Amino acid sequence: MKYFFLAVFFIICVFSITYDNTAQACCPKGMITIPKPPPPPPPPEVAPPISTPGPKGPPLPLPTGNPKPIPEPTPSPAPDTPTNEPAATSTAVRIQWQTWWETNKDKYLDYHKAFPKDALETNPDGTTAQSKQLVDLKRFFENELTNSTYSIRLAIAIAIGRTGDGSYAAALKKNTADSEREVRDYTTLGLGMIKDTGSIQQLSDILLNSKGHTISRGISAYALGFTRDPKALEILKKVLDSREERDDTLYACTIALGLFKDPALNDYLKNILVPKKSKDDLPYKRAYAALALGRIGGDEAADILINAIAKEKNIEVLRAISIALGMTGNPKAKKALAAMIDKSNDELVKGFAVIALAQLKTDDGYEIILPYAMDKRYEDFRGFAVLSLGILGDKKAGSELKKIMADKRASESVKTAAILAMGLLGAKEYSTDILEIAKSQTELESKRCFAAISIGLMGDKANVPALKEIFENSAFAFDLYRDSALALALLGENKMVLEKMYKDYDEKPAYVKAIALGVFGSIGDKETVSFVLARYEKEDNKSMKLLMITALGYLADPNRMSVLKELTADNNYQIKFLSIDHITAIP
Repeated sequence: MKYFFLAVFFIICVFSITYDNTAQACCPKGMITIPKPPPPPPPPEVAPPISTPGPKGPPLPLPTGNPKPIPEPTPSPAPDTPTNEPAATSTAVRIQWQTWWETNKDKYLDYHKAFPKDALETNPDGTTAQSKQLVDLKRFFENELTNSTYSIRLAIAIAIGRTGDGSYAAALKKNTADSEREVRDYTTLGLGMIKDTGSIQQLSDILLNSKGHTISRGISAYALGFTRDPKALEILKKVLDSREERDDTLYACTIALGLFKDPALNDYLKNILVPKKSKDDLPYKRAYAALALGRIGGDEAADILINAIAKEKNIEVLRAISIALGMTGNPKAKKALAAMIDKSNDELVKGFAVIALAQLKTDDGYEIILPYAMDKRYEDFRGFAVLSLGILGDKKAGSELKKIMADKRASESVKTAAILAMGLLGAKEYSTDILEIAKSQTELESKRCFAAISIGLMGDKANVPALKEIFENSAFAFDLYRDSALALALLGENKMVLEKMYKDYDEKPAYVKAIALGVFGSIGDKETVSFVLARYEKEDNKSMKLLMITALGYLADPNRMSVLKELTADNNYQIKFLSIDHITAIP
């Protein structure tokens, strides 16, 4: 529908491969077609695959012929869940630990992307100048702001926001008067992402307009949070202190407070998390207050979170507290997190808490987490616990993870968590076992993908030839083609991967082009910018153009973890409302 971003941008970008002679991308302005790739041979899988790690660029649909991912089970109400609690909803198609990984993986994956750092050139006199590619990219972004296709104007606003470059402000501001509400919304978000304090009054007017669109108001709140300006903070608090505001707007403003990461907000957030009056008890608002405290961190925030656990009965708030305590990294949270695992019957409370325990990196973390990783009673929780052994980083876990991988009674999900944990652990001594899985034609493709990423995480250059062979011979295993490329980039082999993908882009069908663009955004250099820009001018398909803009936006992002992840990573992704759903839908 017109007002849902997924329909105008995400679904356009992440086009759906059909079984006709074309691949069609849905667009409210019309139907766009992309040539269909040749059908792959029947896959060897005998069971449904679990979803794959993927790049941080545009996520891609499964190719024709692949079995569907296992749907994530909706958690059943736990005994400690009050009857008046808002029902958690989930649209994920992954096992729960995989959903967490997909949301948070960027902090663990370094693809050694050269751009935009390689776009600064040193002059003979020692001064620096921007390379031709950086100049060309800026000209391209500014020109496309006036493109007649509104979905392109929308995508360009997000791409500019990723750059964090305030010099775009004047050109970007013009689109705040765009005829399309969606373009205005994402222009607003882009201005916040580049921290344009000159737009604070305009952003505030949108937020304070009680008759304004719910999504527009929520996005303006996030934009104000990204500016981290004191004037923006006062506007957000003004809305939060109002008794007449819609719940969705209050949730958005609470999330935005966390972007400031200001310890001076601790008392204010404490009063939201533990309200003195029952009429102020909005569970989602309280959950986001907990997450904001986690983003602030420090002893005081940790104490507030720990003290809030004792009387808390709402599952969503408890899930958020679990996540937040991990974000603080404060060792004093250890006892509270272990108690949450032992006492709760909700697998996400337990799962988020065991991940948080690993993030604390305490000396006895291995002894605490290992029994949970061996507990076969709770399948989803066990996946979290096994993954936590990798996040913890204690090398003693290697031998236990190998046992899990070899356990015939363990589920494929748990085994796959162990494979990824091996990589996070940097357990190079087990790379032969992981490589055998990555190379095996009889394993699930999704499992092979995680094995490839695990090999990349181990950081052992001796594995480059084997990964290269997998990469070069994964013609119809599209996900493996992508993830073996990313694994090679984790090992610093960007040039080799890019050279092959440039060739593949020019010679192979649209589906391969889409995969290549996602990888370009994650691992590219200044030559990648020239490559994509040259082909953009000749491209007639609007869906492909949107993928190109997304790739260029990620290329231009100077951060390893995109700024939008400040909203969506380390989050209780079970809580859903309009404006945050739109943010999570941005590829």
